[in-house]
Amino acid sequence: PTLVWSGDDPSVTNFAVVVDDGAAVSAGLAQQFTVPAPLAEGTHEWFVIAGNGAAVATSAVRTFTVDTVPPSLGTAAFTTPSSGEVWLEGTTRDPAWTSAGISDAHLDTNATELSYHTGSEYQTIASTINCFAGTWPWFVSGIPQTYSNTHLRLAVRDTAGNTASIFSPLFTLVDQG
Repeated sequence: PTLVWSGDDPSVTNFAVVVDDGAAVSAGLAQQFTVPAPLAEGTHEWFVIAGNGAAVATSAVRTFTVDTVPPSLGTAAFTTPSSGEVWLEGTTRDPAWTSAGISDAHLDTNATELSYHTGSEYQTIASTINCFAGTWPWFVSGIPQTYSNTHLRLAVRDTAGNTASIFSPLFTLVDQG
């Protein structure tokens, strides 16, 4: 991560950064510092020391969290659509899923995305679903063509942006435009 701070004292000649009670590392006059990898998962503390050769000042201690692990999906799975179903454009369908076992220390429950696969990419149906809602009413519209053997994806995110997904069984979306 890159740590950023601001200091407006023109007499400062050097900033140094201390991470997790380690040695102070000079950042020069830059008011940012990229922490070298690797860092352990979890919460880390840091502070800045500003100096001018005659005096030093220390900032408050701040924290940041390293999280590179995606959410666990446990036994979460789609229950609707069923394999082989046909969903027509112009109808309301209710994709449904179980949320058993979805967990993460930093889970962003309202940043779950529901999308369908076009064969080459995913098209978003909704991007702010609560992953524990278990269903989402979808008025099927804007389908540019019929997609046989498509599937839905429910992408669950944590606050660090790590994503884990479940996928529905294959079904057909029919363009009626």
